[in-house]
Amino acid sequence: RSLAARRDVAWCPRTWCGQPSVYEDDGFLMCVCAACGFCFCVECGALWSHAHACQPLGAKAPEIHAPDARESEESEAASSRDDGARQRREANARAAALTVVALHAMEIK
Repeated sequence: RSLAARRDVAWCPRTWCGQPSVYEDDGFLMCVCAACGFCFCVECGALWSHAHACQPLGAKAPEIHAPDARESEESEAASSRDDGARQRREANARAAALTVVALHAMEIK
């Protein structure tokens, strides 16, 4: 199967790189380029940051409603789990980027 057909492959948006990278297709939009270490949003190609809030093109705005107490507790528990997973993924991305930078620095010497 070609890389272009895979849903878990994102192409680096840097014009001088453009290499494919496999990412976790779990709804989390961050990808780290395996070739150059650039950390980017798979939807818009922008530099990834902790505060990045990209929405897929054509995404419908979420409906706003007042949650009941049970829904609020469930949401808070899910958010806590999601935050832990997000923090682990971001830490892994930072470690991968630092590894790429270190390897690049070793090649220069």
